[in-house]
Amino acid sequence: FQDNFSPNLHLLEKIQIDGELSDEYKLKKGDLLVVRSNGSANLVGRFLMIEKLNNITSYSGFTIRIRPDFEKTDSKFLCYYLIPFLTDVESN
Repeated sequence: FQDNFSPNLHLLEKIQIDGELSDEYKLKKGDLLVVRSNGSANLVGRFLMIEKLNNITSYSGFTIRIRPDFEKTDSKFLCYYLIPFLTDVESN
């Protein structure tokens, strides 16, 4: 995640899985990812917005995927809206 707002697609690691990846775990443009657990408490609560994908892409178990209703919510707005709340939780 580092300090990126959206992932650097060139730095993503590639893995091969046995079987087929369920649609539930495939990322879509506009999805938000939040770090839910990590070895460093400073990284918990960080957000990434998926702005572009070149390949079928999934996410790790250390993150939570938020998929807004794209007809009712702008993902970028939601991401910027939620960041201060999680920053406040981290500092308390």
